[in-house]
Amino acid sequence: MTELVDILLINFNAVDWWSVGVLTYELLTGASPFTVEGERNTQQEISRRILRTTPPIPESLGTDVADFIKKLLVKDPRRRLGGGEEDARELKRHSFFKNLDWTKLAQKQIPAPFKPIIKNELDVSNFSEEFTGMPPTDSPAVVPPNYDKIFKGYSYVAPSVGGRPPSNAGAGGIRRGAVERPPRKDADSAFFRSYEAVCAQGDRQRVRRENGEQGERLRTRGEPVARLSRPS
Repeated sequence: MTELVDILLINFNAVDWWSVGVLTYELLTGASPFTVEGERNTQQEISRRILRTTPPIPESLGTDVADFIKKLLVKDPRRRLGGGEEDARELKRHSFFKNLDWTKLAQKQIPAPFKPIIKNELDVSNFSEEFTGMPPTDSPAVVPPNYDKIFKGYSYVAPSVGGRPPSNAGAGGIRRGAVERPPRKDADSAFFRSYEAVCAQGDRQRVRRENGEQGERLRTRGEPVARLSRPS
């Protein structure tokens, strides 16, 4: 949007209406207003078009639609449709919405103009083959280099240690698809050897202090030494 390209003209309400203009153009034409066919769509070229050119609007869209889009894509946010004090009210009065009853819309009394036919929960016939034909590939998230420091001084303890199932468990305390594991309450477990008695407790979890030299080192440095576990 032009305000983000030229930060000197920024107007946050008008930025939203610029986006409405771009989205309206894309939904009605299937193309972006500031890209062209071919290879000339670098970030620099797109930014230049946003600041310097007016997007071509197909005549087939009609005069009301063309006027609506043009007024939303005005470069100066102060002159843009919706950029004044009236904000959205100015858009709602535009002839683009002349057949829309805003009161009925707010009350959900207007039927959807298109109801897709869905055969089953796996039916993708309403999606473009451009996307359904793409091979599914795994995109694993990159672990941040400081991931071990984000929650430094804290650790998660599985419900099987605390001895109490989570509140969203089903019959028998087992969540759907989960594998039942007996709770461990023995004081000789690795968890209870590492942490002291409970120092705070809530409805869903309890806080324990870390035992031994590690806990003392953390306390000396002023770092968190509390650990969270679920109450039994």
